[in-house]
Amino acid sequence: MPQRNAVFAQIPVAVLLAALGAPASRAVETLPPDALRPGQMGEVRTVLSGRDPQTLAVEILDVLPDEIAPGVPMILCRLADETGRYVGVAAGMSGSPVYVDGKLIGALAYSIGALPREPVCGITPIGAMLESEELPDGPPPAPEGLLPAPLAVAVQGLGAGAGVRFAELWQRLGVDPSRVFVVPSSGGGPPSDGNALAPGRAVSALLVWGDARIAATGTVTWREGDRLLAFGHPFLGFGRTAFALAPAEIAHTVASQLSPFKIARIGDPVGTVTQDRLTGITGRVGPLPPAVRFEAVVERPGRAPVERRYRMVRSPLLTPVLASMLLRQAATATTGDERDEALVMRATVELDGAEPVRYTAAGSGGENGAAEQRLAQELQRLLARLMQAPVALPDVRSVRVQIAAAEPGGGWTLAQAVPDRLAAKPGETIRVHVQLRGPRGAARDETLAVEVPGDAGPGRYTLLVGSARAVDGKLGAVAEARLRTADDARSYLEAVRALRTDAAIAAVLAREGEGIVRGGALYPALPASVHGLVRSRPGGESMYRSRWYPIARAERDVGRSVSGGVETAIEILPLENRR
Repeated sequence: MPQRNAVFAQIPVAVLLAALGAPASRAVETLPPDALRPGQMGEVRTVLSGRDPQTLAVEILDVLPDEIAPGVPMILCRLADETGRYVGVAAGMSGSPVYVDGKLIGALAYSIGALPREPVCGITPIGAMLESEELPDGPPPAPEGLLPAPLAVAVQGLGAGAGVRFAELWQRLGVDPSRVFVVPSSGGGPPSDGNALAPGRAVSALLVWGDARIAATGTVTWREGDRLLAFGHPFLGFGRTAFALAPAEIAHTVASQLSPFKIARIGDPVGTVTQDRLTGITGRVGPLPPAVRFEAVVERPGRAPVERRYRMVRSPLLTPVLASMLLRQAATATTGDERDEALVMRATVELDGAEPVRYTAAGSGGENGAAEQRLAQELQRLLARLMQAPVALPDVRSVRVQIAAAEPGGGWTLAQAVPDRLAAKPGETIRVHVQLRGPRGAARDETLAVEVPGDAGPGRYTLLVGSARAVDGKLGAVAEARLRTADDARSYLEAVRALRTDAAIAAVLAREGEGIVRGGALYPALPASVHGLVRSRPGGESMYRSRWYPIARAERDVGRSVSGGVETAIEILPLENRR
């Protein structure tokens, strides 16, 4: 919903949730912009309440060449009857078909001015909208001079914090959060019916459905068979896309001089949005797009588990952000953000034709909502790695998270880590006694058994103890280096699976040694000649230097994040010293 020099603004697409139905349209005649004259009267068809469109009078004011984009004029008009003047150009009217002499001229798509004293609006010509069906892959060009304007957002099932979370979402998508306002949503609604999507009726592009719904709601402009056009301007401007398409029913249209909007009930998916372009969205009623299943189970002591199930649009940009929002909603569904607790998340990401990726993360709490926010960030980062990878990976099919809560909030601090010996022989076991201190006097003792390999060379080693993630960082963040250098799906997924958590305590026996990370793999302790040869290879291959050679590791889940670390020198005796 853009503005041009603070004058022209896209009609806010109402991002709402709920349900609808209605019959398909027959072919209609169209009228090009050059056939229009100032003063001509027409009508716009849009739903103000219920399912059936209402007719509003419209007066043609002018045609502005190249106003939407080079070669795409804007038809300037004004709502001319009492109802239109009272309601104004509301969020959710985007795409409402406009007819002159019974012929379709385009879609109501832009409001004019921030606080207009008359409902002046802009129409996207139908000819430009029809051309969008055949455009190639890739995002559309940005409208010249058009800037984001308020986008009406409403949700079902995301709780009181939805406004803040949506502000974060739109910001990541390049939409100024100050131009986003939250409108109420309406639950329930009649069964969905793809035949309900006729011109003038409400339609939604779904991002999430299931136990919560998120959708952009506008109006159908044109339909022929199973094909339809709507909105008259971009939703997110993704170009060729695959959002779910659903009918909608309008509960009420709120009149406002600042930002009028429609409250909608959104139905179940009945088709697919195939294009998200400068001049509107294109959809087909029928097969549904691929979606990512998301399941969350939250367990708290003394309470029944909370389970939530959703479907999300499959999009490298959107899915990670939506998943993080849904995780926060599930984690606070029965308690709110104020609970003093620590959380541990165990996530399983199913991939098409590949082994699942499992990942653990902890949120220590402390501040209101801090634990949930930390887990949401961790999940978003994981999914971004899997969906925005530099190599081709299998599609993400589903995400399942299990969240376990422990009271009070806070993490473990490593008080001490004492090995039972400072010298060991190859094949022996070093037992590390670990003391952890937690909130409100909590304590936990663990013993980690580090087995020295039988072929370990003699010399001075270092025993590093701390959170698994911190120890990995101390060793040079090898997993991250493997991710950055991976050149195929196998090596990349192996690197993702090697990422460590801060909810586990780890003891690693390592020695200093120059190595290289390249092609997603670690080549530790290389001889100087080999090291120099590999690094001097032509071709600019990405690689990182490794300064440690880990030979043994022991790790244990401790249910909270761990801070602090201990390093101890260990002498590995030569084989001839065995008795």
